[in-house]
Amino acid sequence: MTVAANVSNPNQKMDVVFRSAAVELFFGGRRMAAQALPAPFVQRRGQSQIISVHMVSSQVALPPELAVAMVNQVRSNRVVYTIRGTFKVQAKLWFWHYTYSMSALCDLELTAPPCGVLVARRCITR
Repeated sequence: MTVAANVSNPNQKMDVVFRSAAVELFFGGRRMAAQALPAPFVQRRGQSQIISVHMVSSQVALPPELAVAMVNQVRSNRVVYTIRGTFKVQAKLWFWHYTYSMSALCDLELTAPPCGVLVARRCITR
C-alpha cells in the first residue's frame, strides 16, 4: 500500500524539525506493516508537503476471526485499515528549541485490493 501523507506546519512563526517519524498499518488491531520515514526533515513555517510512504507486507498471519473479517470486507468491497504515525518533533524559534512527541491516527476505508481506492477517512492528531 502506498500512502500519500500530507505533512504540514500551520504555525506561521516557527519552523519544525521532524527528528524521527514512523508509520504503521493495522487491520483489526493487528500490525500488518511498518515504515520509518527519512529523518530528520525540516518543515518551514506555514508550509506543507506530500510524502509518499510505501508500506510493504508479506504473509502476515491473522487470527481466524480477523481473517474472516478481512475476507468479508474484501467481498463487500470496503476494507477498513488503521494507520498510525508517531513523530518526534522539535520546534525552533531563534535560539529556543522545544522537543515533543505527536501522533496521528487515521481510519481509512478503501475499496478491495489490489487496486484499493480511498472511499472515506477519519484522522486524529495529538
